[in-house]
Amino acid sequence: MKRFLSLCLTLWLGIAGANAQIVDFKNDQYWLDAGIGQYYTPKEGFISLDLGINLVKTNLAYKVKYSGQYEFGLLSGLNPKEQFHTIGLMIGKYISDKYVHMQISGGLGLMGGVKRSKYLYTENPSDGFCGTTLFDNKHYKKEYFVASCLPIELDITFKPTKYLGAGITFWANLNHIQPMFGFSLYLSAGKLR
Repeated sequence: MKRFLSLCLTLWLGIAGANAQIVDFKNDQYWLDAGIGQYYTPKEGFISLDLGINLVKTNLAYKVKYSGQYEFGLLSGLNPKEQFHTIGLMIGKYISDKYVHMQISGGLGLMGGVKRSKYLYTENPSDGFCGTTLFDNKHYKKEYFVASCLPIELDITFKPTKYLGAGITFWANLNHIQPMFGFSLYLSAGKLR
């Protein structure tokens, strides 16, 4: 995983470097953003955590993004809990005025995680709570996977100060294992204007 992260960072910096050789800290915009939201798949939806590194040069936006989706089931007896992790390298268009910016981007990514496959058994079957089977502990075979993906997102950020902002991201992760979409509310810190 360390090799992959190093490769992603090198590629991202290489793309950004090809555009202008080096980052111009005086004129370029750069920031980190972190967010929490919800994701949806054809079957379900749960919590999404996101972390991004952004660079804007002459209205082109470059982004490296980690996204983790976690099944959150206090009342769910499904085992194992599904989780998905994505690293994406994206490039896109950036539109801004003094207090708001919008960024649409897409790129290539690598996704991995754990998902349920074949049903195995139900532990301690009962009539459930109030006549439902809400608390039955259903066990499935655990399947690990890695797949390529196409991350796409639209960011809208309000930037009340030069160095802090908040916004919303609408995103999709297109892949052949578990396509998903969602939204995240996030905070940004860096040179936003």
